Parts: sequence; structure tokens; C-alpha cells
Amino acid sequence: MNNIFKKSLASLLCALLLLSLLPLVAAPGQMVTGVSVMADRTSAYVGDTVRFAAIHLVGVSNPDHVRYQFTPYMGSIGGSSMFHHELGISYNPTVDFKLWRTDYIFMQVQATEITSFVYGFSSPVWVRLRPAPTGVKAETYSATAIKLTWKAVPTADMYEV
Repeated sequence: MNNIFKKSLASLLCALLLLSLLPLVAAPGQMVTGVSVMADRTSAYVGDTVRFAAIHLVGVSNPDHVRYQFTPYMGSIGGSSMFHHELGISYNPTVDFKLWRTDYIFMQVQATEITSFVYGFSSPVWVRLRPAPTGVKAETYSATAIKLTWKAVPTADMYEV
């Protein structure tokens, strides 16, 4: 009985040893070693749609084999109200995101090569959200003009109409 146990243990250890050599003889998979994300603008108003794109994909020979997951983070910088939610995983390296909250937003992207499941994260890209005035009213001023009034934004030194 003891001899059977020794033979079984020796066979198992040999099999494990042979399996451990397998990664050395297998072809290396593609690796995502870098990805960047860019925005089509650096500041925007709440309600604007900003296009984010994954660019400069490094380490992948076939970009068609990469999935992207964009994650927006919103809130105040250094504040406890920062939160995020992941957008769906897609083969599309761009995403249009409607800004619906004040303060700041930054977008980060994860690119994953689908055959090896190796991924890389981008550095975040920031978009500063500009506050819009509230209480906007339009009144007839004359036959060819209107009078616009609004509640001032404390940090604004000019307005664009």
C-alpha cells in the first residue's frame, strides 16, 4: 500500500512539473502596455456632451481584438462627493458622455486584449465643468430686440450668449 502511494505521488509531482513548463514553450500573448484617453474639449457646461476617445494603444498588434471600458468620475476635487460608474464594455474606442453634474469630471479607460485578457489603464483626463447662470429670463424690449436677465455666477467675469 505504501508503495502505491509513493508511485501515485511521484506521478502527480511529475505531471505538475511538466505543466509548469508549459508557459515557457507557449507563444506569448498580446499585452496592452499602454493606452491614453482624450476629450474633445477641456471645459464644458452641464448638459453638454463630451466625446472621449482611447488613443495611443501600445502593445497590441490588432486593435480589433481590444475591448474598452470607460469610467467617468464626477464630483469636487478632493471632496467626499466623488463618485463613478462604469459604462458598458465595447469594441468602440470612443464614447459620448452627457455631463449632468457640476464640479469636475475625469474619464479613465481600461483596454483589454480579448484573447489574453491582459489589460491596461489610462491616466485620467479632466474636463472642468463651467457653471451656467440660473434664472434666465427673456422679455420683449422692442420690435427687433429682447432683454435677457439672469442670476450672476459668482466666478464668471463674462458671459457668452
